[in-house]
Amino acid sequence: MESLREVVCALSTCRLVFYLCRFCDRNDRYCTDEHATLGRSGGVRAGGARQIEAKALAPFPEHSSSSRRSDGWRFTNTVANLGPWAI
Repeated sequence: MESLREVVCALSTCRLVFYLCRFCDRNDRYCTDEHATLGRSGGVRAGGARQIEAKALAPFPEHSSSSRRSDGWRFTNTVANLGPWAI
């Protein structure tokens, strides 16, 4: 007898129960490819909203790493004078 894993579709509007054998089991969380696409796009949207909220709640947003990169400071291609030890 082959063992099956019981899975409930992770899409909140579906919640279909389905079974996967150990050969087909790739840690699927959705019953169809369409539901997988819908579920992932919802997760991406939620992640973007969390990121926007975190930036709004940051105590010093002007000190973020992105503002440090874009404040006009750039590396120069000059080399320090190493004196007589330079080759």
